[in-house]
Amino acid sequence: MTTADTKSTGAELALREFVKLASQPPAPGAGIPEDASPLLKNLWFSWNRQRIGFQWLLQQRCKKLRPRTEFLLEWAMTECYLLTGLPQHACVDLAVEYAKSHGGKEEAGFVNAVLRKLLREAPDATALSALLKDAPIAVQCQLPQALYERWKKSHGAQWTRELAELLQAPATVTARKRGSLTALPAPLNFEDAQKFLQESPAEFNPQEFYLQDASTLLAPALLNPMPGETIADLCAAPGGKSVAIAERLQNQGRLIATDSAEGRLPRLRENLAGCAIAEIGVQDAAHPTLPKESLDGVLLDVPCSNTGVIRRRPDVRRNFSIQHLQKLMEIQQEILEGTAPLVKHGGRLVYSTCSIEDDENITQVKAFLQKHPEFTLEDAQQLYPTSTHDGAFAARLRRN
Repeated sequence: MTTADTKSTGAELALREFVKLASQPPAPGAGIPEDASPLLKNLWFSWNRQRIGFQWLLQQRCKKLRPRTEFLLEWAMTECYLLTGLPQHACVDLAVEYAKSHGGKEEAGFVNAVLRKLLREAPDATALSALLKDAPIAVQCQLPQALYERWKKSHGAQWTRELAELLQAPATVTARKRGSLTALPAPLNFEDAQKFLQESPAEFNPQEFYLQDASTLLAPALLNPMPGETIADLCAAPGGKSVAIAERLQNQGRLIATDSAEGRLPRLRENLAGCAIAEIGVQDAAHPTLPKESLDGVLLDVPCSNTGVIRRRPDVRRNFSIQHLQKLMEIQQEILEGTAPLVKHGGRLVYSTCSIEDDENITQVKAFLQKHPEFTLEDAQQLYPTSTHDGAFAARLRRN
């Protein structure tokens, strides 16, 4: 079998997997399945980064599209303009053959005509970007209209465009040597903690290093776990923050690391392997089974809109909606209410998200404090995405 044949076979398989996944996408927040092939993952992430623009371009050229046909055309656009595995003519041929086998000759002819016309108008990615200059600003930014309007209202049009440009690039992959947080003095300082991060090599030993973005160290730093304490991370999977907490506890005390879904626990257990004090299990953070006033500290890295991690989770662009945001905020409130009684007097609760939406962050904290005067806000920090880290929010609340 020739190299070209091998590429075509791999691309054909990825095409079938892609259309199937796009037709039945993961639930918001779930992400692509971990067992997906590297080629499918690359396709999925690349498509999600540019899909809003692809949709607009197709809408200008096609009156109406079946979902399957739309996904097929967008697969071809992703391959032709964003990836380098196949020549453009091979991408078109594969798309046409797929359309023929699934929809007949008429659909195949339509797909062929649309793609060849588009490639004449825009033979490369630069020319394709030029076509988007006539699109609405939100489309040029590759942002859902609702999210663009939120950011524009809160931060202005220029800030929004600059952030949108930053979010088009994949995030840098960084790693931290396991155990590196142990020697830092108390209280744990976020700026000191992130100094241990380094760009991850192509191959690394997961027993020696842990893949981690700097923003994920903000919440553990505000929590500042101390040896001998009882600490709970109640939305723990996949375990990055739990690993940081475990290092600070130095195998003295108790670490309760739980998540609401059994399917997320294997990764959590893997990341906490070797931590003798870790108690790992399933628990609904909104309705925890732990005794009241039993925790020195609790970390709540709650489900959120993920708008601070769009570089790593480009599917946020496709999933964001005001309705979904409201549902997430209700879940966040339930988790705060359910967990607050577990904190000892004098203990602390750290509320954390990877969102940059005030509604999920400081506004949520203020609403909780109005209902719970027994807690005091000691610190709150909002990180916005930069070229070196993702966006995140964390607030430390002390129980009086």
